[in-house]
Amino acid sequence: RKEFQKKVEAENWNYVHKLGIIQNSIYGVDIQPIAVDISKLRFFLSLIVDEKVDDSKENRGVDWLPNLEFKFVCANSLIGLPEKYSQIELFEVADNIRELKKLREEYLRCYGDEKTLIERKFQNIQNKMFMGSLEWLKCGNGDSQTFKLSQWNPFSCESCAWFDPEWMFGIKDGFDVVIANPPYLKERDNKNVFEPINNSSFGKKYHQGKMDFWYYFLHKAIDIVKNDGVISYITSRYWLNSSGAKKLIQRVAAELSFVHFIDIGKLKVFDAVAGQHMIATYKKTKVIDDFIYKKLENDVSDINKNSNTDNVVIKRLSNKKIFTENYEIILDSCYQNLSNTIPLGKILDISQGVVQNPDKVSKKASKKHKLIQGTGVFVLEEKEYKNLQPLSEEEKYFIRNFYDEKDIRKYLFIIKRKKYLLYLTKSNCPEITKYTRLREHLNKYKKIMQERRETKKGTILWFQLHWPREEKYFEREKIVIPSMFSEPTATLISEPAYFGLSTNLMIALDQNYDLKYLLSIINSKFALDWFYKNGKKRGTGVDIGVKKLRLFPVKIADKDEQKLFVEIVDKILTITKSDDYLQNLAKEAKVKEYEKKIDQMVYKLYDLTDDEIKIVENFHKKA
Repeated sequence: RKEFQKKVEAENWNYVHKLGIIQNSIYGVDIQPIAVDISKLRFFLSLIVDEKVDDSKENRGVDWLPNLEFKFVCANSLIGLPEKYSQIELFEVADNIRELKKLREEYLRCYGDEKTLIERKFQNIQNKMFMGSLEWLKCGNGDSQTFKLSQWNPFSCESCAWFDPEWMFGIKDGFDVVIANPPYLKERDNKNVFEPINNSSFGKKYHQGKMDFWYYFLHKAIDIVKNDGVISYITSRYWLNSSGAKKLIQRVAAELSFVHFIDIGKLKVFDAVAGQHMIATYKKTKVIDDFIYKKLENDVSDINKNSNTDNVVIKRLSNKKIFTENYEIILDSCYQNLSNTIPLGKILDISQGVVQNPDKVSKKASKKHKLIQGTGVFVLEEKEYKNLQPLSEEEKYFIRNFYDEKDIRKYLFIIKRKKYLLYLTKSNCPEITKYTRLREHLNKYKKIMQERRETKKGTILWFQLHWPREEKYFEREKIVIPSMFSEPTATLISEPAYFGLSTNLMIALDQNYDLKYLLSIINSKFALDWFYKNGKKRGTGVDIGVKKLRLFPVKIADKDEQKLFVEIVDKILTITKSDDYLQNLAKEAKVKEYEKKIDQMVYKLYDLTDDEIKIVENFHKKA
């Protein structure tokens, strides 16, 4: 306080103000030592720029920099102290806790021998509280983790295996504000990172399949922030309608309220990170309804603007209305109140394509099993299929024409490169021994197939497709559409055609609806707008899985109302199936004219207002 007063008297207000904030308000934790060191350096530099130099004074009047070891700690923030120790064996020793708090406060502004003495005192008290034990202590709450409680040494650069705000910072009742840019990682390729968290009591509570690692950090923030406290995170925006985020969205809906949301979208904010991003500010309360929603356009220059510009659109949304029954977050709800509609899944039977696994030898499998990368396993190129000959008539039964999602265009099916699928399933091929050529081919890749999840579980045998789907989706007349697109490119295919997991296939379920009527709506501008507002943003496009596709609202219409749509689609398909379509500008222009007519008919069909039509048209131009 005396030093603070001296600074105040010297009118060095900025320095005093910053030092006070550092001492009383700022705390940080990261598992990487370099991140902790950089944080300290940034705060040092922030203070140094406000130092006033006086050549007449000792050390030119420049103070020693504060010690920040108790301000920024290196630890695994997702693993907490075992409840057994935090509640019973450690924190019941009140005198020691008070002494540690006093030492933390003194340490910030001490130097030389005094600093060394405080470090020794702090570690001695820790050891005393741990009963002098330097052994690994096992958790008493079912965690598979073990903790060396006396391992935490704030004066070392080593990362601690656990984090506890009360123990490390003296914060008992939670933080007022939690800010983070958490790491984005998928479990499939980062099992070693997920495993210690998954095996903790915290992980067992919040883990779910297809989650992202950063979800854990928002769960942790909710745990450690005070009631009415604020959380502000920059993250990917995929979670808003991801099936792997249901637990997280349920918790956000139950405990938090959005107060500010910046939708960055596909604008580039991190050089090394692809995808779409968002900055969300939450408050731990459920009394807030309206919040500010900013959608950035073109660039991020107007991110702090409070009124609409060419680069930002600002709205007020409702916390009560953005959460769906399926635990998704829909930020633009203008289509949630459509009347007289039926979900697409009620009138079409919808499935993802075949999950080949593996279609060909991957780079990883190539290195592991010494196989040639790119060699076809279940999916064969023309040359590979010829090398498989001669096949018996029985073996030929399992060969199916296989196509890539890139062959699918709007109202058009172009076969760029024909492939062949070995359609061996649990039902049509219970054993492989009598199919000599197929057995010889697949046997070369047996080790790869034996490592598959379903093979390990015993659900399928090693030579069978992982998830073959039912033949009906490929053999019947069907609407097909890639699951990822920047604009819907659905088409109608009557002949047998097999596709992989990146394609959605739709066959008739309700005979009162013509596939061509549904195709026209799916390819419309209205559908494009709906998909982007309800789907999962990826890169420059949108990812529409089977579950989302089933929810698409179809206007209920009788045969007479569908007739005009069907007639126009027939005209389009007649043109697109002509051999010279892609080289004939007049024919392409005619198709565009028909598509515009369908868009206008769809607007009228769905009773869209002029303002809603304007929104759809503007979005289509940007897309």
